[in-house]
Amino acid sequence: KAADARTRLGASVGTDLTGNPSLEPGERGRILAWFQAEGYPIQSTSKHALAAVDHPAAQALLDWREAAKLTSTYEGYLDRLAGGRIFGRFHALGAASGRMSCGHPNLQNIPARLRPCVEAPEGRVLVSADYSGCELRIVAALSRDEALIEALLEADFHSAVARRLFQKPVSKTENPELRHQAKGINFGLLYGMGAKSLGQDLGISTTEARALMDRYFEGFPQLAQWRREALEVPKQRGFLRTRLGRRLAVDRSRDIGPLALNFPVQGGGADLIKRAAVRVEQALKSANLDGHLVNMIHDELLIEASAADGAAVAELVKGEMITAGAELFKEVPMAVDAAVASSWSH
Repeated sequence: KAADARTRLGASVGTDLTGNPSLEPGERGRILAWFQAEGYPIQSTSKHALAAVDHPAAQALLDWREAAKLTSTYEGYLDRLAGGRIFGRFHALGAASGRMSCGHPNLQNIPARLRPCVEAPEGRVLVSADYSGCELRIVAALSRDEALIEALLEADFHSAVARRLFQKPVSKTENPELRHQAKGINFGLLYGMGAKSLGQDLGISTTEARALMDRYFEGFPQLAQWRREALEVPKQRGFLRTRLGRRLAVDRSRDIGPLALNFPVQGGGADLIKRAAVRVEQALKSANLDGHLVNMIHDELLIEASAADGAAVAELVKGEMITAGAELFKEVPMAVDAAVASSWSH
């Protein structure tokens, strides 16, 4: 892709006698001068500036940078290839939230477009299974908000919330802008987002965003109460706690607002995926199925299995992940999506 983008750049700006572009993609100063000479009054060659330029050279540069970044970041992973496999170092409590982390190299940070490069050996498959809407379901479980739980159980959660907020019919095709606003606040509440940030994300004024948040919490009163308690209780006891009981000490003299809201949720998700991983490994042995865990990515498990056992392993993994959810967050059923393929495709 990088080579193709470089060729397209040459077709736009011209080539030298050897067929190379007259301007190389990395020559930012010369590229800026070229665009200015062509009549484009940009002041930099940043992603934002180039995105506003209607010229094939601009798109070629953006494509080259994206491909070059992926190459420079992930090509080094092959240096750690051993016997056809890449091994990372996993840390069980790598983040303050309790999430597992990975390094040397980071196998949790492989972007979706590169995942198909991870292939199972011949005669084997990869089973990927992840929790759908995990953190929102944890929020609903912790708050025990009946209206929120009811919305989560609908086929399209964001549309269900939007219908409740705006008292209008909403779907992905009908009043989709209202669904977009509901989606913004649904995820924003996980991280303590305020009216100003919500307004910037949704392209509305702070006043409009504040009114939207007020209407949201009027519709989900138990969720509003949980948020108030989540912000106040740690100031009294000096620590945060997940549903499983894992604690994080906090400085009561400092503002811990976003952390107080996020830790029980993201930390609860970390407890959940680890519990699920243990259940899956134990169940695979008990069922005498040919499969084993090869990666964990926050709310996803990746299992290598024999092609013959792939479908059975997928069903077992899905069941064990749902059971783990019922053990920790019985108020809301967890949803799990699973796929079986020759490469990492989920």
